[in-house]
Amino acid sequence: MSKTAFKKIIKDNKKFLINILIAIFGVNVLDIVLGMIWSHLSNPLWVLGYFLSVYFVVMYQLYKYALPKYDVNGDILDPGMDLKSPGFIEYHWDLLYLHVFTQFLTIFTKWGWAVLVLIPGYGLYLFISNLGDRSGSQEEDNDSDPKKKNKAEKKKFKVMKPR
Repeated sequence: MSKTAFKKIIKDNKKFLINILIAIFGVNVLDIVLGMIWSHLSNPLWVLGYFLSVYFVVMYQLYKYALPKYDVNGDILDPGMDLKSPGFIEYHWDLLYLHVFTQFLTIFTKWGWAVLVLIPGYGLYLFISNLGDRSGSQEEDNDSDPKKKNKAEKKKFKVMKPR
C-alpha cells in the first residue's frame, strides 16, 4: 500500500472514533440532564455504569485496533486495522450502536432494555430455524438439476470396444 492510502485509513479511523465518542457523550449528557429535570426519567447509577463499562471496553479495543505503528524516523509502518472492515470490527460497531440506541430508549421508557434481548433472540430464532433446512439440501439439489443427473449416469458405465 502507498503512504497516501495509509494516511487515509488513519484519518478515517480517527473520524469514526471521534463521531462515536460524540454520540456516546451526547446520550450520557442527555440522560444526566433529563434525570436532573425529571427524576422519573433518570436511569439508576448502575445502568449508567453498565453502559459506560461497555463503551469503555469496546472503544478501547477499537482504539487498539486502529492504532498506527511508526518507525524511528516517523514513517508509517502499519496504519492499523481499517475500522470499516467487515467481521469482528463490524461486530464492535454493532455493539456500540445497539448500546447507544438502547441507552437513548431507556431514558424515556424502561422497555428500552427489550432491544438488547430482542436482537440476540431474533438471531437465535434464525439459527434454530435454519438447522432444519440443512438436513437434505444436497440430495434435493442433485435431483432438481436434470443435466447433472444425466452427466452422473453417463459416467457410471464405460463401454469397452473390442480390438
